[in-house]
Amino acid sequence: MHVERGNIDNEENIRVLVSYEEGLLNKFKASEKEAAAIRESFKEQLLSDLSERYVTVMDDDLLMNQKMK
Repeated sequence: MHVERGNIDNEENIRVLVSYEEGLLNKFKASEKEAAAIRESFKEQLLSDLSERYVTVMDDDLLMNQKMK
């Protein structure tokens, strides 16, 4: 950030940049945590859905095979 013709000196300019950087880093860290939680949720949902579909199909196939014997 470059300030021209403003009522700001170099020390204040650095403070503004540091504050801006800290804000961006905090937002990034929060976004990373949120993204990890979303990924974990998707992973759990996928595992649950796959388990329901394929375990049910496998159980149905097993029952059909047992009835045929």
